[in-house]
Amino acid sequence: MSNVNEIVEVYSGLYKDNVVIRALLQLIPGGSVVDTIICDTMEKIKKIRQERFFIELKDGKIKLTEEIIKNEDFLHCFFITYNAAIRTRSEEKIGYLAKLLCGSVEDSMFSDVDDYEEILGVVSDLSCREIKLLVLLDDFEKNIPRRIMKMSFNVSIIIGMNLLIQHRGYANDLNWMH
Repeated sequence: MSNVNEIVEVYSGLYKDNVVIRALLQLIPGGSVVDTIICDTMEKIKKIRQERFFIELKDGKIKLTEEIIKNEDFLHCFFITYNAAIRTRSEEKIGYLAKLLCGSVEDSMFSDVDDYEEILGVVSDLSCREIKLLVLLDDFEKNIPRRIMKMSFNVSIIIGMNLLIQHRGYANDLNWMH
């Protein structure tokens, strides 16, 4: 199924809305079958991702009042987060995106849409491993005494950056920790 997911991911943006390619495919013997299979597979994957996103929102105990639902800024944040969740392959990342939206409702972050869009863009570009690393750093900073916090903040940034550099394969280019 992973190969199918990868194929669908590559072609979903190019294929589904491209009338010319779909029409040409219909001219090839058996092309309509391929068209149907691709479209059905894309819809099934989208439905699975959509269900995961809404389950995560429900589990986040998001309290949507009528005021929030009618708020244009919230709706904008919801739709861009939904689109990011549908585009990602990782169920775990869909959960992180849903948590970001839930947290923004609690913190009224959606009142500053530009900040939310920027944060969503950063989170969308991160791998799950990088997100987990940031969560670990956040937990680390929350669990240390305040007086040590000032000293360890720079250390945690250096450790985090080093781990990201190693993860992305730049460790050989930047040996700044050694």
